[in-house]
Amino acid sequence: MRFIWVFLVVSISACTSIAPNPPEPSPSFIGPNGGTAYLMRCVWSDAVWGVAVCYKKAREVCPSGYTVFDSIDDTYNGTSFHYIAYECKT
Repeated sequence: MRFIWVFLVVSISACTSIAPNPPEPSPSFIGPNGGTAYLMRCVWSDAVWGVAVCYKKAREVCPSGYTVFDSIDDTYNGTSFHYIAYECKT
C-alpha cells in the first residue's frame, strides 16, 4: 500500500506546477474501505491556498464526510507541500 501512495504522490507532483493554484483532488480511485478516494496536494506556505483550504475542498468533494487514510509532507525547490489521501464516507 505504501508503494501505491508514494507512486501517486510522485505522479501527481510531477504533473502539477509549483505556482499557487487552488487545491483540486486527483482523479478518484478506490480507497482502503472500498469507497471513492482522492489524493490532494496543498501548499503549506501559500496564505491563500494553504492546508486549511485542502480540508475545506475535501468537505466539498465528500458532502457526507471523509476519512484521511494517509498524509505526507514534502519539500520541492524550497516549497513545502502537504498531501492528503482521503476516502469519502457513504
